Amino acid sequence: MFQSVKRTKSHVLLLFLIVISILIPAASAGTITSQISITYNGSWRGTVGVDGNSYTVEGSGDKTYEMEGRNVVAQIGKQDNSSNPLTLRILRKGVEYKNETTTAANGVVRVNHWFPAKGSGDDDEGGCCCLIIILLLVILLIFIIKRYKKVQFRKPWVPCEAVNDRTHAPETGPVARPATPPPGELDSKGT
Repeated sequence: MFQSVKRTKSHVLLLFLIVISILIPAASAGTITSQISITYNGSWRGTVGVDGNSYTVEGSGDKTYEMEGRNVVAQIGKQDNSSNPLTLRILRKGVEYKNETTTAANGVVRVNHWFPAKGSGDDDEGGCCCLIIILLLVILLIFIIKRYKKVQFRKPWVPCEAVNDRTHAPETGPVARPATPPPGELDSKGT
């Protein structure tokens, strides 16, 4: 009974770690926030979008749009004939992922970038957590295998009387054997 309790605890712990390893990446797979930065010393117009949804934007000067999603797209065009640079960038946490510039009159700039899901290991968030969970699962698996081997190859408990019955002759004394004369001899009756 004691061994089955230990096995049950190991199985519960394994089940708990499996559930946690599924839930943590799923919980961290929320939205990804990035920025589209427009830099221009003049008027501009275009579209910015994320995950298939695009919005028309227009303005002048520098402007930054906050985007939430994995697939970020932007296309901005000058509204004048100047040769001033129009720069369009995609950023995330201060890191620049895309940067395109045009100096052409009425020039158009297009950028896009796909961000991996959080916790996928290709991202800077959540990948470490997944590695820790995998490491914990491997340690638990090694622990369970060692415990299983100990339980599997352990000799069963046998009472002392049973051991004595298997290894020694019965305590009742010598075994009686029928007396048979050697071949060719007759017994006392002459037969």
